[in-house]
Amino acid sequence: MPRPPKIKYSPVQRAVISWLDSLPTPLLESVANQVRSADPESVANQASSADTKQQVRSTGKDEHDDARQVLLDRAPKRWVIYEPMALLPSNSFTAPAWRAVLSSPTLPKEPLWTSILRELSPPRGPFLTHLAINEGIPLHLQKKAGQTEGDETAAEENLFRAPTNLQPLHGFPASIPSTTSPSPADLDAALWVSTKQNGLVQTWAPQHTMFSRGNVKEKARLLEFRDRHAQLASQDPPSAYQYTPRHPEDQDPTWAAASSPQRNPTKGKWAVDLYAGIGYFAFCYAALGLRVLCWEVSPWSVEGLRRGAAANGFSVRVFSPPPPSSPPSAPPSPPPPPPPPQPQPSSSSSDAAPDIAPPPPEENPPLDDGPLDESASASFYAALGNEISNPHGAQIIVLHESNTHALARLHRLHHPLRVLHVNCGFLPTSRPVWRDALEMVMPGLRAGRCRGSGGGGGDGDFGGGWGGAWPGAGAWLHLHENVPDEELTPRPKPVVMEGMMSVYNKKGVREAARSTPEEEEAAPPVMRQEEVQGLFKEWMGDKGRARVEHVERVKTYAPGVMHCVFDVFITRN
Repeated sequence: MPRPPKIKYSPVQRAVISWLDSLPTPLLESVANQVRSADPESVANQASSADTKQQVRSTGKDEHDDARQVLLDRAPKRWVIYEPMALLPSNSFTAPAWRAVLSSPTLPKEPLWTSILRELSPPRGPFLTHLAINEGIPLHLQKKAGQTEGDETAAEENLFRAPTNLQPLHGFPASIPSTTSPSPADLDAALWVSTKQNGLVQTWAPQHTMFSRGNVKEKARLLEFRDRHAQLASQDPPSAYQYTPRHPEDQDPTWAAASSPQRNPTKGKWAVDLYAGIGYFAFCYAALGLRVLCWEVSPWSVEGLRRGAAANGFSVRVFSPPPPSSPPSAPPSPPPPPPPPQPQPSSSSSDAAPDIAPPPPEENPPLDDGPLDESASASFYAALGNEISNPHGAQIIVLHESNTHALARLHRLHHPLRVLHVNCGFLPTSRPVWRDALEMVMPGLRAGRCRGSGGGGGDGDFGGGWGGAWPGAGAWLHLHENVPDEELTPRPKPVVMEGMMSVYNKKGVREAARSTPEEEEAAPPVMRQEEVQGLFKEWMGDKGRARVEHVERVKTYAPGVMHCVFDVFITRN
């Protein structure tokens, strides 16, 4: 009689078996009874299954194997390793049988967690020390004391995207330090984990900052811009509107690139990351040879970025703008004199227009770089400017503050910056910074005058001596946005354009074909990329051109919602 095939168990299942085998008989009987009580139907099905009978014959286990098999079948089947932590998915140990077992006050759970870590540890790598269950990132923090149910206005928005719902199982401290203002000791004492994607190390504190594995595709795509940089740099700097389209049929007939293979296409050029996080995309720009200027408001993310940059061999320097100074107390001012008599209207009508019309509202209000003390502000800008202007300065410069001050900071630097990329990576939308991102590559747009790179002084010409994209060469804005599926053109289905459609063949190459009336009627009426392109056209007027060059579908954000990145290519006229 042939021997029955040996049952294969996953590492987590092996850990569960090891844990159950270590329990004394009374505790094992208690576990079995709890499982039978919590999920009697599953236990009954297991008791009659051929697999369980085969397991009993092959292992000589006792009558509790039906309950044991229920626990094994409902053990986590997936996990992710971020050394030194193992992260289980959000539905782990939520089955009725597991909830009943793990809620028992007399059952030791620590041996189960250590057994799982032992099984998941790499054979030749370091032993994993921390175990947790992943949960979604809440949009709002937990309600504060005294807040009534349904009072959403008082709920504090989770601006730092802190993973407050993470469920620590083993290795984590009983209490965690403040998320908003950690001390250096807090930073040193926290758990820091890491992983490598596309050859770049990412480091973060899992109890304080989020990490999205799904961005690996977008990171790889940014690294492919190396060829685009070489093509862009091969042009003469004062050349007219020229760029390399993604598809041959979009080729500009005026394209004429001069070959210059010896030229470093990224030397002296910058990327700006307005939502740097732990360096998700900043490291990609640094790997391309660009210097990167980052803004990040979370102290935990800034520290993760700093550690990750060091692990990747990128030099990094963090600047924290000085806090605003309190104005000195002054004696109360005397009451103001009475206002002079106002001229009377020429008509007796109460709604007649006044003789002097009030000034119109300012269309372009002055930029605000925050209420810094003048002496501290001068010192801060001097240090930041020296670091930026130094060709041997840090490759990654981080400003630990809100990006609401980013454009004003650049305005006051008085150092030319040739910005090649601006990354706006925030969900559900990064729209609040789109206008600022545009002005970072087109200095002077706010004041109505577009500059070249460098030169000039603060004579009303916006930028005061700093420059963005040089004339004609172009720059990219990468705008992250959540888009409903119905607003995106289905792919690889046809895209209707003026009675023609572009279709993708099996090799992914676009081909022209005649569209039918039915296909034209079924096509999406308005696509989000048209809206984006129209918005930038409104901002730029005749001073430049903006083209949504590509829409990258990164990952599903929620049912019916896609995380997209709009590549907007900007040039000056």
